[in-house]
Amino acid sequence: MGTQCVGSEARYLNAFDLISYSCGADLSGLFSASGGDWVNSEIFVSAEWPEKIFERIEAAAEGIRVTKKGMGVRLQVMNWEYAVKAEINQLTEEVAMVEVKGDASGHDLWKDKFEPRLFTFH
Repeated sequence: MGTQCVGSEARYLNAFDLISYSCGADLSGLFSASGGDWVNSEIFVSAEWPEKIFERIEAAAEGIRVTKKGMGVRLQVMNWEYAVKAEINQLTEEVAMVEVKGDASGHDLWKDKFEPRLFTFH
């Protein structure tokens, strides 16, 4: 479909960022009645650079619109709603951390189409 890119703010995570990823620090319920539209969330680390992770996501996104904003990616399905969003941050010089959130259908999309391409080992 196509890729849109808006900005690029690569940065390393600090201790406060890491604490905010704790499930006990989730304050989304304070800002919306339902706790947000993103019902599934997972975090993983990768030894690849964020740019390489972006490339793999774009390569797997056949027929899905990819919108990049800063260090995040949103994947739009045919009804133009976002099904998956991923935020990629540099944890150390060798390790990137990826947080993936999806709605109910986005979780299956991520597991079936994108996750296998990110976890291939050479």
